[in-house]
Amino acid sequence: MSENTGYTPHKWRVEITNPRLGKTFRPVLKEPIKVTWKREGEPGKLEFTTAKNGDLSYQNGNMAILFCDEDPVFVGWIFTKSRGDLKTIDCVAYDQIRYLKYKDTIQYDSKSYGDLVKMVAGDHNLQVGEVAETGVKMSRTEEDVELYDIFDKAYQNTLIEGGEAFVLYDNVGKLTLKNIKDMVYRGKVFDAKAMQAWEYTNTIDEGTYNRVKITVKDDAAGQAETLVAENPEHIKDWGVLQFHAVSNEPKELIKMKADDVLKKVDRPVRKLALKGVLGDIAIRGGSVIYVNLPLGDMQASAAFWVESVTHTIRGNSHLMDMEIQNEDFLPAIDVSGVFKNEQKQAADGTPGDGTFHALPGNTNAERIWNAFRKMGYSAAATAGIMGNMWRESGFNPTIAETGNTGHGRGLCQWDVRNRWQNLIQWASAKGLDYRSIEAQCGFVDYELKSGGLAYWLNKHGSLEQFKQARDPAWAVAWFYDVFERGLRRDSDIAKSTPVAQRYFNQWKNYGMTVGGGSAPAKLMAAINSTPWPGASLCATWVSRVFNQVTGQYPDGNGNDMTRNWCHSSNLKDLRPGMVIGCVVSPYGLGRTYGHIAIYAGGDTVYSSEGSGIVKYTVKKFIATYGPASGGSQVRWGWMLNTPLS
Repeated sequence: MSENTGYTPHKWRVEITNPRLGKTFRPVLKEPIKVTWKREGEPGKLEFTTAKNGDLSYQNGNMAILFCDEDPVFVGWIFTKSRGDLKTIDCVAYDQIRYLKYKDTIQYDSKSYGDLVKMVAGDHNLQVGEVAETGVKMSRTEEDVELYDIFDKAYQNTLIEGGEAFVLYDNVGKLTLKNIKDMVYRGKVFDAKAMQAWEYTNTIDEGTYNRVKITVKDDAAGQAETLVAENPEHIKDWGVLQFHAVSNEPKELIKMKADDVLKKVDRPVRKLALKGVLGDIAIRGGSVIYVNLPLGDMQASAAFWVESVTHTIRGNSHLMDMEIQNEDFLPAIDVSGVFKNEQKQAADGTPGDGTFHALPGNTNAERIWNAFRKMGYSAAATAGIMGNMWRESGFNPTIAETGNTGHGRGLCQWDVRNRWQNLIQWASAKGLDYRSIEAQCGFVDYELKSGGLAYWLNKHGSLEQFKQARDPAWAVAWFYDVFERGLRRDSDIAKSTPVAQRYFNQWKNYGMTVGGGSAPAKLMAAINSTPWPGASLCATWVSRVFNQVTGQYPDGNGNDMTRNWCHSSNLKDLRPGMVIGCVVSPYGLGRTYGHIAIYAGGDTVYSSEGSGIVKYTVKKFIATYGPASGGSQVRWGWMLNTPLS
């Protein structure tokens, strides 16, 4: 190891401002000074000890600034003072991220992650510096949530939808949001000469499993069976390292989850820490550094992000301790909450519907079902609403009443003279098209919650009781009496109930289907005849296939093709011959270059992978490459934006 002492020619000092006294102090400091930054979740921390002498006087909440020579490098506020004698005071100061650890309730519409940072900072008197353009817009209401967690949710959504990683930190007293690509440290490569020591751990004792065993419960039938995903080769090497859970989710979903979990946990957990590194205060949590170290069983010669760094300054010595990570050096993943074994209880004590799995949305009926289920309505309650909607409009959101008064409009035949106008105004305020199914279903929920139906709710039962309904026939009558209130109650309910019962029987366990059909014969011939180009060359294979079919050779990596040509994530738009991919894949080089494949119809996706050409069902491909496995949203569209004939 290096004899590095961390020598630095720089001079360090702390200034403390006490606004009540109108004074700024430069206290005498006892060694060491420490600065700690983490990549996420924690504020920057400055630790220092002052000698109590002269007129030095400060208190919690006072600003403390660390200077390197004449440059401020850390701005914080003192949160803790402690002492064991009357001569010194140990101090802890945090940067502005500390003020994001408090809870609040906020609502925002059509804002990006960067917009949200600016909005919250303005509301909480925090200073803002450089904020990157993060692109993805979102709307959300957050109730009683830590501000930092609100930011983290927005970041995760941005990462999944846009495929770009960002780092939020306090840069010398200003909240700063940067793309991680702009966090690269250009100073040097960190090898053994640059540090006093390193610590490398390779373990299968922390969250490593080579068998995933799930007990599958069929609550309705009172039976159970077992599903297993395992790696026989690693079982030979390590013995059986088993993860077990119990789930009553649909069997097909459990199998997909088990396969995905195995991919994440069937690996050693590697950790790498660098000790006594020659210091540079420019390195912080989220910085990207280059490392070249022989570790015995492998060579660490790659880029790493800094998960945490502690700068320790003693006189003319400045050393750093860093914990670093990359795709080969990741902590154990907690998969304890992946499999669900939930039994919601309705008011009458009967079992609930289980976990929501969206229908594909190929029909208006499916979209209506999805909309109400996502808003928390039970299967029976949703079916009851749909039975009434079918009688009123046949699930046509743009229909106008032709008989009777002629005043009815939309799914629920709202009166054009009043409630229909309310719908238009409500949808406009939400940025929705009032003619859409999603807007009209949302307005039904709004009307049920808004208080205008209080008399009828008090008379026939609460909204919460309805949302937990388990009998479609009862739900039809409740919705008619509270929401519809027509003149022909008995005959209307008699028409609606069989429809509600049919949809309840068909979809209570949430099937998901994929549009049928098959790819053009020429495309299938090209798929079958184009050889596997090798690992990490998914886009090359796709380009060669389409070159045979169209005579054109589409350029780009998987992320380029997904951005340029895959515009939909709605299964109703998926057609045989489309390309299907993600901007960020959960695996290997795909994290940088994305992944692309071909949908050939018949619920079959062809994908060029590390082991060859692999076939997936659509659901399996989405589960393998999408957010459930840590990738970005899977999308599809026509190559070169041109449909195949």
